Parts: sequence; structure tokens; C-alpha cells
Amino acid sequence: MVQIPDQMKHEYRFAPKEIMLCNMIAYYGRARLPKPVLRLFDEIPSFRCERTVRSLNCLLNALLNCKDFDRIREIYANVDWYDTVMGGVCLRKC
Repeated sequence: MVQIPDQMKHEYRFAPKEIMLCNMIAYYGRARLPKPVLRLFDEIPSFRCERTVRSLNCLLNALLNCKDFDRIREIYANVDWYDTVMGGVCLRKC
């Protein structure tokens, strides 16, 4: 599964849509693989695709699945609506 994004970068017949990359991020999250989650999110522009709120939400959900709360805190260091993330963390822990 980790090799698929590398192969897709070299494919010029089509540009993957953001939803496809979000699905891959979600799969990595379900597999509890935080490093590929972060790597794929960081590499979204290299797929000729723009990162939007949708991909950020996919990243955060995947990190919640991985229980990587420290990375979530790093992402949300300067965000005002921190309570939304904390609500998600509380729901996942219950």
C-alpha cells in the first residue's frame, strides 16, 4: 500500500482527486500507520492536487485512529477551535 502513492506521482495520464488521497490517508489511519499518513498529507501538492479542509480533516481523523495525540497538538498549536479536537478525542476514548 505504501508503494501506490509513489507510483501515482509518476503517472501523468491523470491527476488524482483529493478524495482519492483522503481515502488513502484514512486507510493508513485505520492500519495505525501515522508516518505514512503524515507523509501522504505533506506530499498532496506533488500529486498536482490542492490540500483543502477536507484533506486536513482526513489527516486529523487518521491521527485520531492512530492515537497520535501529540501530532494533533502540533497541528492545532495555533488554532482557536481546539475544543473540536478534544471532543473528538473524548469520543474516541469512550
